[in-house]
Amino acid sequence: IGEGQTLLNISSSYFYLNKNKEAIKYALESLEIFEELKDMDNARANYYTLYQLYNKDESYRIALDYYIKYKISSDSLNNFETTRLITQKEIQYEYNKKSLADSVKNIEAQKIKDAQIENQNLQIKQEKTQRYALYGGLVLVLIGAGFIYNRFKITNHQNKLIEKQKKEVESQKNLLEEKNKEILDSITYAKRLQEAILPPSDYINELIPNNFVFYKPKDIVAGDFYWMEKVNKNDSFQQVLFAVGDCTGHGVPGAMVSVVCSNALNRAVIEFNLIEPGLILDKTRELVLETFSKSSTEVKDGMDISMVSIYKDNQNTDKIIVKWSGANNPLWYYSNKKLNEIKANKQPIGKVDNPLPFQTHILELYKGDILFLFTDGFADQFGGPKGKKFKYKQMQEVIEQYIESGLETAKEQLEIAFLNWKSNLEQVDDVCIVAIQL
Repeated sequence: IGEGQTLLNISSSYFYLNKNKEAIKYALESLEIFEELKDMDNARANYYTLYQLYNKDESYRIALDYYIKYKISSDSLNNFETTRLITQKEIQYEYNKKSLADSVKNIEAQKIKDAQIENQNLQIKQEKTQRYALYGGLVLVLIGAGFIYNRFKITNHQNKLIEKQKKEVESQKNLLEEKNKEILDSITYAKRLQEAILPPSDYINELIPNNFVFYKPKDIVAGDFYWMEKVNKNDSFQQVLFAVGDCTGHGVPGAMVSVVCSNALNRAVIEFNLIEPGLILDKTRELVLETFSKSSTEVKDGMDISMVSIYKDNQNTDKIIVKWSGANNPLWYYSNKKLNEIKANKQPIGKVDNPLPFQTHILELYKGDILFLFTDGFADQFGGPKGKKFKYKQMQEVIEQYIESGLETAKEQLEIAFLNWKSNLEQVDDVCIVAIQL
């Protein structure tokens, strides 16, 4: 906990120094520690800090995510406090009932004692004692009746108060459940809409018989997506375009950006008849910026992407021309029992200072070679014995170890490696890895 609080203090210091990027970095590291320790008091403070930081950074969608988490955790704390008060009232009620029973027993014991005294003094002051005993007994009965009546009123009032509080807690619980259901229903429907932009597995298998898609969103909907389009030249020649994109954020905001970016890719190919990956990414960036420019506020969202174009000449099935372009995300390809890498342009599909045209790389590969397109979610997952990132080097080692055993085995081992590394920690980002065997 001390380490998490120290990181949060560092974040606050950077915030007041107007170093928002560093402040966000340390706040995220602090939040990771508190969530792992299930320390919701400090985690809630972190949610609000991140809400302020992302709001200041004008990343409003991410800021909204953390504000919702802050409100939900605060509401949970209030519900817990109400439940504690009700429990205290119930304990007090049981104590009052026991006190009342003890009081009645004491009154009865006193009556017996008075009767014994009356019997001992019967001969001396029989008439006087009987008269006083009668008056005393009557007074005690009246006092006891008054005490019982008073305790009955207090207990009845407390019972009504407890019942009212129970109803209020139940009402709040039902309202929260209803709101959660409405949010979940909306997100589930959004998932159906997002799935509509993903190419069906039958369509992928038809054009690329040997492949695997490892797709694991962090939430119900995702900022990661994969995309495919076929371009026919003639009967003996065909071109297949495939891309894996990683949009800003995850969850609902990321999914909304993915719809914008997927639509831009479709327009670049279908409407503008572009087939070169670099030119497609140039046009996609232009269309995405055009869409976001309609907003009254500046939108800094966009995506990283890896796009490949596979040219297959049916007259020469062994030799395959592959063209590739990438925005921040690289291409890996397995050829001659070696995993190779082509680095991407260090710029996203989105607003950037001094944008440059995206470069198209041309490769001559052969049947059996394998292409890997992916986002950074797998390598950035925290876990392992020290709670650190998985990293790309370890991801490469898993692929190199199992790729000769076939794509299905490689996919299974990647999934196992990811789950074992993550263990009980939260998934930090969407994951998407696509393998294409030529």
